[in-house]
Amino acid sequence: PPALRLASIRPSSLLTIQQRCGNEHRSRARYDFTVADRTPNQQVPIDPPNSDQHSNTPQPPASSSSTVELAPISAPPFPAAPPQPPSVTPSVPTSLPPLYVPQGPHDRPHAYTPSQVLGRRRLSDLDENGQDEYRLASIDVSVSATSSAAATTTTYTSLRPLKRRRGIMSADIDGQNSSNGVGQSVSNGFRAEITMAVSNGNGTLKAASGPPNGSAWEANRPRLPSGNYHGHDREQFTRLLIQAMTEMGYNDAADKLSQDSGYRLENPTVAAFRAAVLDGDWGKAEELLNDAQVAGIADPGLRDGLILAAGADRNMMKLWLRQQKYLELLERRETPRALVVLRTELTPLCGDQHQKLEFLSSLLMCASAEDLKDKAGWDGARGESRHTLLSELSKFVSPSVMLPEHRLAALLSQAQEIQISNCLYHSTLQTPSLYKDHVCDRKAFPTIAKYKLDEHNGNEVWQVRFSHDGTRLASCGMERLVIIYSVPEFKVLHKLDTGDEQHDNRGVGNIAWSPDDKMLVTCAMNVKVWDTETGALLRTIDQFNEPVSSCAWASNYVLITGSFDKDRSICSWNFGSADAYKIVWTKDHRTEDLVLSPDRNWVVALDEQKRFHVYNYHTREQVYSHELKDRGTSLCISQDSTSLLVNTQVGTAILYDILTKDVIHEYNQHKGGDFLIRTYLGGANEGFVLSGSEDGSIYIYHRSTSTLVARLKGAHAPRCNSVTWNPSDPRMIASCGDDGLVKIWYPEWPDWDESMEHSGANNNGNVHVTPRPR
Repeated sequence: PPALRLASIRPSSLLTIQQRCGNEHRSRARYDFTVADRTPNQQVPIDPPNSDQHSNTPQPPASSSSTVELAPISAPPFPAAPPQPPSVTPSVPTSLPPLYVPQGPHDRPHAYTPSQVLGRRRLSDLDENGQDEYRLASIDVSVSATSSAAATTTTYTSLRPLKRRRGIMSADIDGQNSSNGVGQSVSNGFRAEITMAVSNGNGTLKAASGPPNGSAWEANRPRLPSGNYHGHDREQFTRLLIQAMTEMGYNDAADKLSQDSGYRLENPTVAAFRAAVLDGDWGKAEELLNDAQVAGIADPGLRDGLILAAGADRNMMKLWLRQQKYLELLERRETPRALVVLRTELTPLCGDQHQKLEFLSSLLMCASAEDLKDKAGWDGARGESRHTLLSELSKFVSPSVMLPEHRLAALLSQAQEIQISNCLYHSTLQTPSLYKDHVCDRKAFPTIAKYKLDEHNGNEVWQVRFSHDGTRLASCGMERLVIIYSVPEFKVLHKLDTGDEQHDNRGVGNIAWSPDDKMLVTCAMNVKVWDTETGALLRTIDQFNEPVSSCAWASNYVLITGSFDKDRSICSWNFGSADAYKIVWTKDHRTEDLVLSPDRNWVVALDEQKRFHVYNYHTREQVYSHELKDRGTSLCISQDSTSLLVNTQVGTAILYDILTKDVIHEYNQHKGGDFLIRTYLGGANEGFVLSGSEDGSIYIYHRSTSTLVARLKGAHAPRCNSVTWNPSDPRMIASCGDDGLVKIWYPEWPDWDESMEHSGANNNGNVHVTPRPR
């Protein structure tokens, strides 16, 4: 549903392993997903492919004006304890991700709860002149390296005291580097005249080879200025610049920077390893890998040679190399050689991973190269497979000798993310400029009720939801009508009458837009699907004995419902045929709210016994159940599908890590009570937590710091039931409450047109435009 737009959890290994390995290992494969995928970018390049009572509370007169409480002016724009950026060094997998790990069953009794009213349930060396003391004079130390495509000759230089002069050295290099930051082999602290040939196979510079461990380079290395660059290591910063220039195609500038600084991007051995992988010289690649040292064991100051990160699994790296070799032999239809590789090279490394070995063996039966690529999910030697392999292997190599891909860009992105997370009033979808620090003016924050929509005839309004594209708004509540408005005009487009003769009118408790916004589902004593363009009723699902509490679209044809009816607690409905096909997931509990992650992998259900349950969408099996201290009222999953927001009856909203169940933040200044209050994530970059409240106010928290950014007093009376942010406009909020109003909130000084008319076709109610503040 639109307001529950969630986001995803990297399900690739779960789907791949589970669907390819069969149903008998589902529970164990599920645990593999939740554990192994927790490590960023940890995956084997090739895995087996897919096989397949309403409120009687008296209502006082609505307040004529709202009071806004913002965070104090004295509050610093940046919190005292900002969130820490991600680790600058990627995590190194220590072993192949486990294919199967058993997980125990989840058997919990669930008590019966009486029928409820829908929507109202209870709940350096320099001389004296500042010049380099040493300058380089040339001697002949030639090293040659040959490969299948080109030969490389490098002439190095030795030291002799001379005055530094700029621009007298030039590198005879002109080639295209790979995206992983391939650079010329320039000595770390050396001037070098290099002649290199460019591979015509993949457009990547060939590596110059030297002594096995590069000892000659270090022995003759000059002393360069040791001062830091504004507190940053000079060498590290320079290498990042060289990599970034190379990735952007500024090869001549990268060469010149390497010459002037004396720093190289990679030592000869690392460059040779890169070239061997990209050229398919698997013997050379394994030879260099076998000779590699491991960080922590090798001399910390030794930066020549191939150095593996601490904890790197050399056998895993070999397995990936041999796997690529095997696939390329099959692609060239050299089946006998591929069979030898499978038997003598891959089998010893696979160990007890019989499922993987069986899958690799099955590839021998592929009738053509295209069949092989399709079955293996692999694009061949001429595709991106070798670059993908190199990218995965580089995560096992120490960053001191091989920089992670796009490292400077990653650091800049982290800086931007931290500035956004520290901005108390972040209200723009634009990426912050790199030229200045980012901060948003509090006047750009939506705190003024611009529109008051009175289309529900004074009846309580329980829910408001924007469409995914932000161009329409739907509202529902105690009465049988569901209203669809246009945005930003807020003219009534449709009034959907959900009532019927078979059921008494208990109101509409929830609504959800389809992924393409062409349909809207309404949840009452039954489920109805509507055409949002024409307002026509498309389908009715009337198989429930108690109200339907919640719903979520898995696709434009598949709907998931949650109900108080325990026999139909969670059901999925397929509208691909004339009769909706139903699958009952569980009868273990009643469902009071339900959400689906945007990646279509997690379904989370809230029961009546202070618990929420996490299900695997693809297998419909329960992954885990978590006990809450207090009864929950609503659920919301973040757009990246990693965080779950649970609001509770006592007025505390808790943000959980959906994988680990760890509590990330708590938000506890709004008021809870006996009736359903909804809390959602929203705003620019989903940086805020919005909540209704029993006291009728809207509470807006800063997601990263739990700071109460704004309290909009008197938003609704006596209570505010739900509040949601427009997904395409971070300056617009919609709210609803027991006063029968839907309010649209804007900043203090938006560029609105006060002469705009707001009475359109089918608009039988009133739209009150709040005067612009002076």
